Amino acid sequence: SVGVEMISKNKFHTIILLVLGISSINMVYAGVYYITANNLTGGTFTITQPGTYILTENITGLSYTAIKIDADNVVLTGNGHVLSGTGNYYGVLVVGHSGVEIKDLTITNFGSGIYLRYASGNTISNIRVSDNTGSGIWFHGSCNNVISNVYASNNGNGIYLYNSSNNIISNIITTNNNRNGFFLDRSNNNTVSNINAINNGYNGIYLQHSNYNVMSHVTATNNARYGMLFWHSSYNTIQDYDLSGNGLGNCSEICGSKDNVFINTNIKVDNPKTVIKIVSITDISFTLSFFVKYLATNFTALLAKPDVPIDVNDI
Repeated sequence: SVGVEMISKNKFHTIILLVLGISSINMVYAGVYYITANNLTGGTFTITQPGTYILTENITGLSYTAIKIDADNVVLTGNGHVLSGTGNYYGVLVVGHSGVEIKDLTITNFGSGIYLRYASGNTISNIRVSDNTGSGIWFHGSCNNVISNVYASNNGNGIYLYNSSNNIISNIITTNNNRNGFFLDRSNNNTVSNINAINNGYNGIYLQHSNYNVMSHVTATNNARYGMLFWHSSYNTIQDYDLSGNGLGNCSEICGSKDNVFINTNIKVDNPKTVIKIVSITDISFTLSFFVKYLATNFTALLAKPDVPIDVNDI
């Protein structure tokens, strides 16, 4: 990558090769490189070889993808600095690579802060993503990654996983995002723990066509719609949840879902609006024991308008 300073050890190796008259050699250096604002003045900075890359200053006003990682076994550390865009593209883009670690970085005002596409076996930690128009962190077809210690605020979605499975996600705060705080879409077998989804514009936690996920120690409060919303999502295990103060319903809404297991759930129904919305025969069988009285007295109305919310005051 043009303009990046490599530590003197690798410069020394280069000099030795030149002295020996070796003009071309297939060697991979895992050196240390420093990224400055000058490296991004001409466009996206692309990392093409393994190593540790350290941001040395805040870099702002970028109208293109800031950093593209196009190699395996790369460590990108923000060193506490900021990458800031103008509302489009990506702060950090990884496509089809593994062994990548992104850490200690703040990313603001891009299309999405960090975007992994078909990239597996990577680690994202100690990240702040804010004011990105799409998602703070977005995975597409990316599996077996680790996300930890993320603060996501004022994005479209805080964290969005699409068709991405077997990821481990922990210690997340997602707040004041325009849509969902944490969104699993067609994503299975993820393990999620210690997540706070607060004051988001749609739902705190949203699972859509996502199965066999395990989620524990989650707080979803004061979201405009639901604390947790399940849509055609089954066989998930939910443990130790605190849901309160959400606009349309604090309790999980089950839509076309079945056999989700709730353990030690602390559901505070201080705003007793919609608790569970019945939209399919699957849901009726799943919730029959709890809603038998409601169904007995409102069956005709349900058939006429099956998407009418159930109010706990009617039970």
